[in-house]
Amino acid sequence: MITGIQNKNLVNFYKENAPTFQKDQRNLTHLLEKNNVKYGAWTLSFEMAPAVLDKSDLKLIKSAVENTIRGAELLTNLIVKSPEKWREHFDWSDDFFELALVDPGYSFNIPCSRFDIFYNNGNLHFIELNTDGCSGMTNADLFHKCYTGIIHNRPELRLEDFEPIYVVPHLIDTLLSCYEEFISNFPESGMPKQPVIGILDLAGEDTSWEFEAVANFLKIKGFETKIITPEQAEFNGEKLLFAGTEIHLIYRRLLGTDYAGKMKKLAPVTEAFKKRKVCMVGAPRSQFPFSKKFFAFLQDTDVQENFDEETRAALNKFIPWTRIFHESETKFGGKNINLINFVREHRDYFVLKPCESKCGYGIFQGKFMNENEWDDAVETAL
Repeated sequence: MITGIQNKNLVNFYKENAPTFQKDQRNLTHLLEKNNVKYGAWTLSFEMAPAVLDKSDLKLIKSAVENTIRGAELLTNLIVKSPEKWREHFDWSDDFFELALVDPGYSFNIPCSRFDIFYNNGNLHFIELNTDGCSGMTNADLFHKCYTGIIHNRPELRLEDFEPIYVVPHLIDTLLSCYEEFISNFPESGMPKQPVIGILDLAGEDTSWEFEAVANFLKIKGFETKIITPEQAEFNGEKLLFAGTEIHLIYRRLLGTDYAGKMKKLAPVTEAFKKRKVCMVGAPRSQFPFSKKFFAFLQDTDVQENFDEETRAALNKFIPWTRIFHESETKFGGKNINLINFVREHRDYFVLKPCESKCGYGIFQGKFMNENEWDDAVETAL
């Protein structure tokens, strides 16, 4: 893999051609602004140092992702089959927990997800599995498009054969395949072959630009698409309406924590979902693997007895050592430890994360904290 500073052709070229570097940087900034590549009000920031993957990199990443998702799917099935065993691990209302157990009507528990990873020279580690909203897809695609326009004009970089992997087309395929399976499983729902699609989230979210980009892509494909909010929902027993428009397929971008906190406002959506009058991609069931506890569950030896050898090996290789932070005895590096004492005494090794959060809120990185700060973080986490 060639990544960042290791991309010698790119780095050396720009070092020797500072005016060209500055020109390309300005041009890319302009393209990102023109194409509305933003988070909230801010245009996406960037470095002129792309990660370039070869076929062996892609093969490794594909295998790691497929095996880890397989484990996550199997574990979600275990939770659904024995909910009483797992209930204490999910700090949700009973209503939302019961809703998460409802079969979404298609094969996958996790139809849409995003792994956050560290990857360099063949070393891959997943640091998070995001199954809840999965922002960044349209930004990634637009950035690839803009960046490709820059580097293809620079043969000196030797990246003319570079081909970006676009994500949004795969998202659209997933939405439509889930819907097709749903109406096949529930023909009595009476829903049409071509759905009206709603992208559901709270009003005024910083990622609203992304909903617009996905909606525009769907409209180009011939699908009527609306950006919808909980306040607009009405259900008459047969049709789920948002601001008067019937919606057949919901792409849920609304965070699970927000859904759980607004169950009353979302009652029409919940009722329609339970009655099979709407297909929801990103159904509440996908909230189970969103919990940061999920990596700890996947590394539990009793849970791993349900996985094949290839899946177990992938989970142990690509998921970082993860435990639920409470008073307990466990193993670290083959040695028995008291979890709280060991974490408190070895802050350089550890990151403390809340079970469910967003935008990096509530994360403590021991390596960048002094002893007193880390002690406070430990107490906060407990």
